[in-house]
Amino acid sequence: MMWHKTKVGKVIAFFLSAVMLFAGIPFSTFAEGDGTELQVENLFRREDGTNVIASSRGIDMKMDTGEVTTCPSLTAEDVDNMHDGDTVRHEDWPWVDNYYRGAEYILDGLYYVKEMVVYFGYDQNPDKYRVYASDDPNTLYAEESIIADNVDGKTAPTTIPFDREIKCVAVVAIDYTLYNTRPKEFELYGEAKKIEAVQTENLFRREDGSDAIASSRGIAMNIAGGYVNSSDPITNVIGALSDGNTTQHNDWQTSTEWYYGAEYTLDASYALDHLRIYSALDGLPDSYRVYASETAEDLYKDESIVAASVSVTFDKPVDVEIGKTAKYVAIVGLATSGNTRPKEFQLWSEVKEEPPMELENLFRREDGTNAIASSRGIDMKMDTGEVTTCPSLTAEDVDNMHDGDTVRHEDWPWVDNYYRGAEYILDGLYYVKEMVVYFGYDQNPDKYRVYASDDPNTLYAEESIIADNVDGKTAPTTIPFDREIKCVAVVAIDYTLYNTRPKEFELYGEAKKIEAVQTENLFRREDGSDAIASSRGIAMNIAGGYVNSSDPITNVIGALSDGNTTQHNDWQTSTEWYYGAEYTLDASYALDHLRIYSALDGLPDSYRVYASETAEDLYKDESIVAASVSVTFDKPVDVEIGKTAKYIAIVGLATSGNTRPKEFQLWGAKDTGEEPKPDDSLKVLTIGNSFSENASGYASEIAAVNGRSLTFGYLKFPSCTIARHYEAAANNKAVFKFEITDPTGKRTTIKQEAANWESPDPEKCATIQEALEYMDWDVIVFQQESYTSLDASSFADLPKLIEYVKGFCPDARLMIHEVWAWGSWENDAYKNFSIIKANYEAAAKANDLAIIPSGLGFENARKALDDYTIVNENDGHYQHANSYGKYVAGCCYVGALFGVTIDPETFKGHAEIDKEGYAGQLTAAANAAILYYSGCAEGSHNYVEKADAAYLKSAATCTKKAVYYKSCSICGEKSNETFEHGEVDSTKHGETEIRDAVAATEESEGYTGDTYCKDCGKKIASGTTIPKLDHTHNLVKTEAKAATHYEAGNMEYYRCSACGKYYKDSAATVETTLEEVTIAKGEHSYSYKADASGHWQECECGDKRESAAHTYGEWVVTKDPTATEKGSQERVCSVCGYRETAEIDAIGGGSEPDDPSSGEQDPPVTGTDASFVMMAFVLLMSSAGIGVVAVKAKRKAK
Repeated sequence: MMWHKTKVGKVIAFFLSAVMLFAGIPFSTFAEGDGTELQVENLFRREDGTNVIASSRGIDMKMDTGEVTTCPSLTAEDVDNMHDGDTVRHEDWPWVDNYYRGAEYILDGLYYVKEMVVYFGYDQNPDKYRVYASDDPNTLYAEESIIADNVDGKTAPTTIPFDREIKCVAVVAIDYTLYNTRPKEFELYGEAKKIEAVQTENLFRREDGSDAIASSRGIAMNIAGGYVNSSDPITNVIGALSDGNTTQHNDWQTSTEWYYGAEYTLDASYALDHLRIYSALDGLPDSYRVYASETAEDLYKDESIVAASVSVTFDKPVDVEIGKTAKYVAIVGLATSGNTRPKEFQLWSEVKEEPPMELENLFRREDGTNAIASSRGIDMKMDTGEVTTCPSLTAEDVDNMHDGDTVRHEDWPWVDNYYRGAEYILDGLYYVKEMVVYFGYDQNPDKYRVYASDDPNTLYAEESIIADNVDGKTAPTTIPFDREIKCVAVVAIDYTLYNTRPKEFELYGEAKKIEAVQTENLFRREDGSDAIASSRGIAMNIAGGYVNSSDPITNVIGALSDGNTTQHNDWQTSTEWYYGAEYTLDASYALDHLRIYSALDGLPDSYRVYASETAEDLYKDESIVAASVSVTFDKPVDVEIGKTAKYIAIVGLATSGNTRPKEFQLWGAKDTGEEPKPDDSLKVLTIGNSFSENASGYASEIAAVNGRSLTFGYLKFPSCTIARHYEAAANNKAVFKFEITDPTGKRTTIKQEAANWESPDPEKCATIQEALEYMDWDVIVFQQESYTSLDASSFADLPKLIEYVKGFCPDARLMIHEVWAWGSWENDAYKNFSIIKANYEAAAKANDLAIIPSGLGFENARKALDDYTIVNENDGHYQHANSYGKYVAGCCYVGALFGVTIDPETFKGHAEIDKEGYAGQLTAAANAAILYYSGCAEGSHNYVEKADAAYLKSAATCTKKAVYYKSCSICGEKSNETFEHGEVDSTKHGETEIRDAVAATEESEGYTGDTYCKDCGKKIASGTTIPKLDHTHNLVKTEAKAATHYEAGNMEYYRCSACGKYYKDSAATVETTLEEVTIAKGEHSYSYKADASGHWQECECGDKRESAAHTYGEWVVTKDPTATEKGSQERVCSVCGYRETAEIDAIGGGSEPDDPSSGEQDPPVTGTDASFVMMAFVLLMSSAGIGVVAVKAKRKAK
């Protein structure tokens, strides 16, 4: 029972609350405002005497600059006394001219802090304090880290609300009394548990100087229509917005029709935390809208807006919370006049900790093997670079360079006009982190050059040089690689004492070989053929974006793929048109990259690259794979494409001089002409129950015997249905056992199952999401609970579960595991496997899933061995699989996953499976099930949409897509059902019409219009530009107007109502701006005025300010009174000079005149004594009340 809920406790709590009210103790120290108890404690002094302070110090802060340094006169003991539990004794912090003084505390982690209670002050001499707090020590003293300012130090404690996560706090005295500040105690109340901080990094500029930007461009967004074009002026300077300089600003243009901004495509999707924007000038804030999306096509939709309008001032960056996964980000300025002045954008994302890389010496593994396919000594001609095999460096000499002996050196004799070295070709492609080389002889170092490449044909190219002029010395030298390579060479390029003396080479890389994707130059294959169906030169209108053919480039375009990378072409340029080359391939290809050779010495060229699957989408913004690429004469540039495309355009961005391309190489996946082979290595996760666990028993071992590698993971909760699986997925419920069997059969239990469904335990049990994210699964398998499988409607949640899984594993193959019948075989509900089979086949068909036929395999085994219990464990129900059943299920898994039948000799002689000689029959039973679905018995077809020429019903036309028959994914049989696929054939057009024709005006060019097909609506041909009409001004005069104190004036000016421009003269010869002709409001001119009630300052325009009562001096007698006549006196206001007069009574028989300023009055009652009396009375009554209740409670207890 809690004490404050008893009768006695309630009375005590009442009186205690009264005491706390007068004492100033915060109620939130004990409970939240909503009545729920908050697990808080004083982090500066826990009940056990410990604290969460990692370090502390006294600090001095310069008043003018805010610079903070350690205070030499505030010792560690002085600072520690501020959290020793004594709230009465004060410390003396001596005041120093020009400095504030305080105490700083760095916590041992990130904590949620609710509030701080501070005790300070000395008698009636309060000080003033400022409190800082931050989650980052580097920003502790930033202006935004001020939690409270000008806090009065007084004898009662003061509570300062925090309500935030912090890692550091500082209390700084900013005013004092009696030469010192006198703090007593600091109490920091927060949650006891440390917050696990999430590491983030700036994706636009990481600490190592790299970034996650795949491409970027400036953009112009039409305010009315929302469509987006590229903006070359911003594209040209966009790099400065992520260069680390947060003070230098850019100037973005503005207009009333367009917003301007920056768009970024990242190199992958990231979990984005926030965007930090530095912008604006003093007094000129900027406004932005921020978009973030996972796809380019959704970027500028309303649902991608993460901040509709953010105001940024020059002195403080603004953080825009994103909190979503995205690959595309846009920051759009919202100004329509003046300029937008961005300085720096920082895109912060959670840092994903990569698993540690397993490295080994590829030249000498621990088991003595290596990854070297071949090696040789080489001679390189100094003048030409020609490489030949060296006859005097034998195979043994070269092998001695990786024999593990780092002390003994080899002697490579020097030959005139040649360099000498060792070359190694690896047995595959490997990621290599670094090379460690041992060479040199005593104090006579040699010099070496190191080459590395992923292609032996380019090993000695200039771009393959990893390190040059490496000093050979007695200590080993580490040469960073950080790349994928297939070959490496170490070449001596200088020597001492007639020989070079290498000792040992160690090549450290990942143990696993990289499966290399074969690529070829589609513009010029090795056999001289190409994949170009057609090509042409093009001219792209800079303003409108439309494209025409360019015959001069078309006539010479063949030279750009002739294999000559030194001879250049000359492309014309203009201020209205970009010029380039467009290619149509003979099919769609998985394109890797485009390599561009271009430019002359000192004259770099810039290009934009487009790639698309369709001709109509080629010049859309989403088809841009590189917005601006700079190429210099001495080095080709590779533009990553990474998408499937059929159409490519390379557009020069110069507007003056010439663009000088030399060669374009388009690298894409090599067409081997072979059908893709099924994977020999798979990672499969089954979302199931105990039957999934049964199936995992021998599956990996069966796969290994059959020449396959299978990693088998499963999620298990007993008798878990698909409905429950979806419930667990939707609520991220941690209830599952998660176990993985590796290809060798080794089992690892990642998490255990929950005691029951209602008791999830994230620490001990797995969620479906956790398992899906655990590794890159190739196959995800779903499974229904066995008894529930008899009900066809129980599969209703399967589509939702599939959709959930695709969110984490979009590329995984999806299958369903058919369970087996079990139980008392006289009971038809269990015995009738045909119901289960029919329901699984219906679910597979409805959701386009392949079946793993364990249920059918069980039935086949029972019939073959004439025993309905042969594959089931005697667990009271004959429900789960015994060793035989696990073997059959494993065979069905392997056969269905890899598309094979199981070798009949599998597990022959196995101690458990073949102990009664049943291995062959069990294997045959599984194979019969596999073949059943492969052969597709009548009524069991799994029809899917497969666009194959064999199933084509009708080809695409101008208005219709191609129509195909559905086909069985198992046996290939054609269905009567059809589906549409692909795009319409845009080459067959009927009647045409002209669209989008625009008449030319004085303000803008016109357009003759584009030619469209009336049937399909596709554009067939682009129109041409119509020049602007000559402009005639329609001037409207504005008369000159003087400025007043309340309103700006203006000079005489003229404005053209047609073009909107301003002029100083009626002939429109001297252009001006509205700002230039505007006269600012005048300044007020104030003087003092007064009357008997007081004085004030007043401008001639009537504006008043600083009204106040008079400040009079002493009364001065201006006329002495006589016995019969009154006298007079006056006093003067020292501020405005106003004179007040008063009479003095005659002397004869009268009293002395009153002095208005000499009256004595009792001092006002301040209430201090009364307050103390009242407080004493309340305390006395509180004590009496507690006493009475305690006595009553005691009597009642007796």
